[in-house]
Amino acid sequence: MKRHTSIFISSLISIFMLISSLALAQIAPEPGAPVKVTEQEVRLFVEDYTKSFTKLDLEPYMAFFSKGAVENRAFPFADIRRAYQKTVQVGHSIQYKVDILTIQTYPDGAFVSGRYRLTQTFQKGRARAFQGNIQWVLIHEGGALKIREINYGIDR
Repeated sequence: MKRHTSIFISSLISIFMLISSLALAQIAPEPGAPVKVTEQEVRLFVEDYTKSFTKLDLEPYMAFFSKGAVENRAFPFADIRRAYQKTVQVGHSIQYKVDILTIQTYPDGAFVSGRYRLTQTFQKGRARAFQGNIQWVLIHEGGALKIREINYGIDR
């Protein structure tokens, strides 16, 4: 009887260890597997992106974009760079506010939509304001979030 009891207990322990290892395997990601982007990470990215734009410093701002980025489904990275370079050259200051409406996260990036309001003051004192919808497709690239696609419109 003692032998049957010890076999039964050994079997229970083995089953418990097997179930525990399976549960841990489901929780712990595989080495090298992408870790899902978090909503907090996306919010921090958007905050840093908007702060960078208001500083009118081209290189740090362009670092937010992937080299394969596309703006408004038409303009590649080189065109994006030229447009922002012109903005920096003629601008005196920029106020930029983004209100995030939705964030959808994925293992390798995120989709973000929101509303923006931008007021640009030029070197000669004239100012103009824009507002509208904005969307980003973000990807992990080089250990950081980068803009793969940015689409925005202007309210009329």
